[in-house]
Amino acid sequence: MICASKAYHKLYWLKNGVVKKTTQVRFGGFNQDRDGRWRLHATANGTFRVYAKHSNPCSERYGCGVMPYSTMFDPNMYVHYSADFASKGYSGSSHGCVNVKSKADAQWIMNNTPISSSKLRQPEMSSAQPSRYSKTGTALTMSPMITG
Repeated sequence: MICASKAYHKLYWLKNGVVKKTTQVRFGGFNQDRDGRWRLHATANGTFRVYAKHSNPCSERYGCGVMPYSTMFDPNMYVHYSADFASKGYSGSSHGCVNVKSKADAQWIMNNTPISSSKLRQPEMSSAQPSRYSKTGTALTMSPMITG
């Protein structure tokens, strides 16, 4: 299971409720669209099923080679490596995807996250401990805030 915290800018990769990997991430924000207009590109909150993975997908909006090591959880939102995030850090934002700062971490996440069609439970969002998230299925959970 993947849990991404907007409050901590972290992605936690869990197996059987135990955190196996933690990495820096950034989310959607105020950014230019493909026509150069500024607008909010929000990353959705909620629990999503991982439905596909691709090492170098092409996008109608952004072209090929810009979203390597993609773990796909929504038709328009992926977890993927971002060269922009690696070079500029948190001064920018994504167009809704979960950007991973480390290429090696993005590749590891893609390679180790299974595609799941199982029914998923909503995780407990009241704890700062990612190990308290659901142990069922493969999901990506976005949380705006985790308190504890």
